[in-house]
Amino acid sequence: MFAQRPVLFLWPLLLASGLMMARPAAAQTQTFHACYVPDVGAIYLIKISGLPANCLSASHVEISWTEGGAGEVADGSITTAKLADGAVTGIKLAEGAVTSGHIGEGAVIDAHIAAGAVTTGKLADGAVTSFKIGAGAVTDAQIADAVVMSQHLAAGAVITGKLADGAVMSAKIGEGAVIDAHIAAGAVTTGKLADGAVTGPKLNLVWRSSARGISATFQSHVLQCEIGERVIAGGAELLGTDNTGFYIRGSHPDFDVGPDLNDGWRVQVVNTTGTFQDFTLWVLCAAP
Repeated sequence: MFAQRPVLFLWPLLLASGLMMARPAAAQTQTFHACYVPDVGAIYLIKISGLPANCLSASHVEISWTEGGAGEVADGSITTAKLADGAVTGIKLAEGAVTSGHIGEGAVIDAHIAAGAVTTGKLADGAVTSFKIGAGAVTDAQIADAVVMSQHLAAGAVITGKLADGAVMSAKIGEGAVIDAHIAAGAVTTGKLADGAVTGPKLNLVWRSSARGISATFQSHVLQCEIGERVIAGGAELLGTDNTGFYIRGSHPDFDVGPDLNDGWRVQVVNTTGTFQDFTLWVLCAAP
């Protein structure tokens, strides 16, 4: 039935109705209904005698207005199918109109997130894994005091440059951890040695001897340690069977021989027998 009737377009009709339907302000108002055709931008009237009662296509948008007032779209008349792709732009959205339920899973990509928009409160607990952290991104300021524990340190991660001066205290050194290679030359001074710490087995002792003889009344003899050795003790042994008139008058470390102090042993021998006498000179040295 409707196919035999022409479709009326609104722009000439609006001009005619504006002129022909002018009424005093006190007159009753009249509501008009029309359909908007998005593809061609045309509008046609409906719900008037002789015209269609509804829009001729689901893609047409029904609108209404009241004479003397502004035309408006009926509530709920714009469905998803009425919207052209891309028709809803940013300025069409009211503040807060897009809620969580309106956003599809995976819809928010990198380009949608403003710089600095992801604050601490936006991150779920445990969301930042090691793969999310760029190389060198975690600096000193990002690490809270006392949060770096033993299990966080890679083997060999703490090198010399990471240790503050004085950081390695006695409690940090394990028993037996300090070996010979860790002790600098000359580092163990007298003050470092506990009383009685240097026992016989700790000394590298060397006995040195020299056969000597004397025909004079008095002679002084010295037997040296090797360079770098320290004299510990010394003495002399008289070899005659009858040592009457043949004796040792003095026996002591020598302070004058060689570049080092105490590097020899000196004895003074007296011989009043008038004959040649043999003796052996001994010195005990501590080798390096």
